[in-house]
Amino acid sequence: MNPITPEVLLNTALYEVGLSAAFLLGIVYVIPRLHSKASTMWQQTKPRWVHPNKIVNFFWFTKWLGVKGWYQEQRQYRRYPKWFILDYYGQGFANLMIVLVAVILATSVGLINHTNLPYAVYYFLFARANGAPNGAHIDSYLSVALLGVYTAWATRDGWLGAAMVGFAYAVHEGLWLPLEYLAYIGYYLNTSVLINIGRDVIFAASITLVAIAFWKYPLRKIPMSQLKDAVLIYAAFLVLWYFLPHFIAPGTYGLLPITTINNPLVGLGVFQETQYYADWLTNGFETCGWIILDLSLGVSVYLWRKKSLA
Repeated sequence: MNPITPEVLLNTALYEVGLSAAFLLGIVYVIPRLHSKASTMWQQTKPRWVHPNKIVNFFWFTKWLGVKGWYQEQRQYRRYPKWFILDYYGQGFANLMIVLVAVILATSVGLINHTNLPYAVYYFLFARANGAPNGAHIDSYLSVALLGVYTAWATRDGWLGAAMVGFAYAVHEGLWLPLEYLAYIGYYLNTSVLINIGRDVIFAASITLVAIAFWKYPLRKIPMSQLKDAVLIYAAFLVLWYFLPHFIAPGTYGLLPITTINNPLVGLGVFQETQYYADWLTNGFETCGWIILDLSLGVSVYLWRKKSLA
């Protein structure tokens, strides 16, 4: 039975495309406007009591207690203090959410068995993030979450860290999805899976919106050219993944062996598990795909930061 029905397809379109569109509008229009207002200062200056000692200056009321050294200086004030507070705490919220996601992933199903070292290693490497057979590997999601944390720290911009997570997601799935169709084209040349193809079209549209959000983000400090090599490294790995397992064992693996596929003609059950579910080589390629991309993007961010600080 095909688990994707027209109702599921419609709900998926509303959720995925709607969420991606909201992310695009927020990153490209709302966040930059908020930051611009938060940074606007009054042209006129006003006098303010200050003290050269920072500790004394913190306790501003001591100027009325006879503490000497206080003096007045002219200072500009923010034109929109409420917008500044919203922007300031918004940044903190973005940073907190990225860190929390990384912590939750690192301590979730990946550590389901920590009393026996071989089992702990196996579970952490091959556990599924949502506990279901078709979930992404825990360390795959963890690598992209850590990329977001590092990007937010390196650029001092939590929203850019979140946008980088979306960009990595879009690159990974955007390059991998066409290869899946190429490898499994025989299973897709069937009218019974047209609705599944529609599901993938919706998915492709959503990740395209996320990629555009990162590209068009006005406050993005890292140039797109800085990330080119990381994308090319991942593309080269995909080519390796596509051909190598088949050459290693032609009778065992086809092209691009994967553990799940959006097609009810492959495997059984609602999650369409394939025969490669418990295979080390296939799982290893799937996990390395994420890690290689995220690590390469992280190195690109590091090199950009090193260059900008020089």
